[in-house]
Amino acid sequence: MIQDNLAKITFTPDEVAALDGALATIEQVLEKKMVSLTPKQRRQYSRVRYNMENWVNKATGYIANNAELTPSFVDVGQLRLDMETHLMLNPRIDKMEVLLQGIKDTNLLLGSDIYNACISFYRSVKLASLGNTPSASAIYDDLKKQFSGGRKKAAEK
Repeated sequence: MIQDNLAKITFTPDEVAALDGALATIEQVLEKKMVSLTPKQRRQYSRVRYNMENWVNKATGYIANNAELTPSFVDVGQLRLDMETHLMLNPRIDKMEVLLQGIKDTNLLLGSDIYNACISFYRSVKLASLGNTPSASAIYDDLKKQFSGGRKKAAEK
């Protein structure tokens, strides 16, 4: 069975350098501004995106115009700065998520192309090994280690 090449792309050295340069610039701008959370910490904090945006915008407007109702521990100036930065980051997050998903999808297809070519070779070598083709047995014995125990373990269960 002939496999279709699902992803027919390459990058020139100049394109790779441009990508690396752009990523380095993004890293340099963000390196002292980013916070890294553990998975547990990510679950514990509130999210303000999409369905919550309108409510937050409305509430911050009320906060700005109703100082007498705002708790003393709420720093209105810092809230304003947080909101400005949050709103600035949102479209950039969206753009980066789209780009990242495209990169992941492309890499998935490339990996599938690679795997399909390799598994076709593996099956061909297996058949050649069964036919005592010189050197095929050594190659097959080496490559089959990747799949050792797969069917045996499933049969034992």
